[in-house]
Amino acid sequence: FLGAFDEELKLVGVLCAEGFFLTHLYVKRRGEGIGKALYTFYEEILKSRMEEGEVIRLNATLSSVSFYEALGFSLKEEGSN
Repeated sequence: FLGAFDEELKLVGVLCAEGFFLTHLYVKRRGEGIGKALYTFYEEILKSRMEEGEVIRLNATLSSVSFYEALGFSLKEEGSN
C-alpha cells in the first residue's frame, strides 16, 4: 500500500498492488498529479525487481483508461497475453 497526503496530512490518494499487479489506485481529487505521483513511486520500486519481459498489469475502469495510457500502458483484452 502507498498513500498520498495533503498539507493537512489528510489522505488524498491510495495505491494498492500485489507484486506486479496494480489492484487499486484511488485519488480524492483528480487533475492534481496525485495518481501520477503514486504510480511513479510504485514503478520506481518495481524497476529494481523486474526481470526482462516482466510488465505491470492492471484492470482499468473505462473512465481511467486514458489516465493509464498517458502513463504508457496499452489496452489489451482480458485473458490475452
